Amino acid sequence: MLKFHGKTIYEALGRESVHPFPARMAPGIALQVMADTNESMRVLDPMMGSGTVLAMARSLGHRGIGYDIDPLAVLISKVWTTAFDLEKVRESAREVLDTARTIFKSLPQGEAYLANSDDETRAFIHYWFDGYARRQLASLSWAINLVNCEGTRDALWCAFSRLIITKQYGASLAMDLSHSRPHRAFTRAPAKPFRMFLSAVERVVGNVIDKNSPSRGPAPSVCLGDARNMPVESDSVHLVLTSPPYLNAIDYVRCSKFSLVWMGYSIVELRQLRTDSIGTEAGADSPLDDPEIRAIMDALNVRHSMAPRHQRILGRYIDDMRCAICEVARVLSHSGKAVYVVGENTLRGCEKIVCRGIAN
Repeated sequence: MLKFHGKTIYEALGRESVHPFPARMAPGIALQVMADTNESMRVLDPMMGSGTVLAMARSLGHRGIGYDIDPLAVLISKVWTTAFDLEKVRESAREVLDTARTIFKSLPQGEAYLANSDDETRAFIHYWFDGYARRQLASLSWAINLVNCEGTRDALWCAFSRLIITKQYGASLAMDLSHSRPHRAFTRAPAKPFRMFLSAVERVVGNVIDKNSPSRGPAPSVCLGDARNMPVESDSVHLVLTSPPYLNAIDYVRCSKFSLVWMGYSIVELRQLRTDSIGTEAGADSPLDDPEIRAIMDALNVRHSMAPRHQRILGRYIDDMRCAICEVARVLSHSGKAVYVVGENTLRGCEKIVCRGIAN
């Protein structure tokens, strides 16, 4: 492991990610695990996040398969691992910006939402985006939707999202979105969408695969889906490599929704998505009466040190991960292996819960 330990994404892959993403998989780990063989493998990441495993798999000649429940993660992963005609994307971006500027001229502030947005989604957009930014973002959103080529459209959506989800500040009134800790910090957005759009496109184009590259590797399968129930054939995967969500550590959808509301998703849909995610703190349906879950919690020695609410959260997490691990066991070939990259966190003073819980 020391050979690849600490490698950056650029050192491991030769390009950066196309979009900010919290707590991404360490590229050195992915490189080490997949570099151990010269044979082409089917590599599955059932909780792929921004797609580091899939990008590394393609670069090494392996066939990647990735799922995630977060639509923005799927978009980012798909764009990062797809081969593009770079000039076609650039040309389309210029056309989109021209169209958006035309729309902007006649778009009143009160109508600067997607046509199908419900009241709750509009209220969210109104709170987090000032009127001028809303008009420009709505204009860009409508213009991007007019692009016929799905791949090009995805790349432009990725650039659009980069306007909003940034490491510091962007086209919203929030700070710290890329770390999934949004807080309202401005009365006017520091970044103007039209002004930043083409540079955001260039950041995406500069880090995707050029379709004219001679060694692109096999294109992966990137899909919206749940790690607990994947449409993958049994005994068909050689390697599963993933980093599961950390218990109560990062709320991915809380960040993603700032972009997804401009892509047609409602706050109601995203709230349900958040509730359904592994690692959520919505523990009301936690099966604490399940003997296996009780046994794992007893082995963790935490049941007597946690309040009932936190026991339910932990129980829900154990149940979700049990389902996900059972699904991995189903799809793995007899000689296959699964590698889980786990980061630790503490729940109410109880340490190393995730590592010990998954091991149990």
